[in-house]
Amino acid sequence: MGLDTIAYDLAQKNKNDIVELQNTGVVSDIATLTGTNVSIDENTIYTITISEATTINNSFDTSSSKHLQSMLYLKLTANVSITWTGFTFVNGTIPTLVNGNCYRVIFEYNPLKNSVVVGVIHDGAVV
Repeated sequence: MGLDTIAYDLAQKNKNDIVELQNTGVVSDIATLTGTNVSIDENTIYTITISEATTINNSFDTSSSKHLQSMLYLKLTANVSITWTGFTFVNGTIPTLVNGNCYRVIFEYNPLKNSVVVGVIHDGAVV
């Protein structure tokens, strides 16, 4: 087997891997959530601006044998309550989110705990 054959085989494998990744839905568009009662599905990226009391619900399909995660870019523009249903938070504590700030909320399914674990990163003040 010559180097040309090896290079061709590797290029075909990489091409097939890219097509498979595109077909899994792992790479996704950003969806905008609106309303006061929203749901988070797996393998999706969301944005939301929260200006009134809001409930965020877990809609992950936990029967899947694949890795599941989502991300929410959250902007908080009022001193309101946020209710999180069906989630477990890193360190076991729901973080305090402050009006006038932006956050990245990361949701990841943990099959060992059979729960969606959430981590929150403070991205700074609203611009």
